[in-house]
Amino acid sequence: MALLVAGPVLAGAGIMAAVAGVATTPEQAGNVQAIIAVLLGLLGGAFFQVAQGNNVLTNLAVLTPHHGFLRGSATWPAVTARPRCCRRSVPCCCSRS
Repeated sequence: MALLVAGPVLAGAGIMAAVAGVATTPEQAGNVQAIIAVLLGLLGGAFFQVAQGNNVLTNLAVLTPHHGFLRGSATWPAVTARPRCCRRSVPCCCSRS
């Protein structure tokens, strides 16, 4: 799960660092970074789900940091819903009737 969080954070930080390196003023960098962050969020499915299928938007959505995080975090409730005792390799106390 740590990689699921660290991957998009590092990808986003890299994209924003590249924009900051190209910009000529801090104000320009901030404006361009905000635009890119919102566009990546829209395209990656943070605001709404991009239509599934085999179109250009769906293929571009896979390239955003948001897409992988949202797909990976969909499995979290199944992992974290069990009590702590059920996560060990010892017999579970929850299975008793």
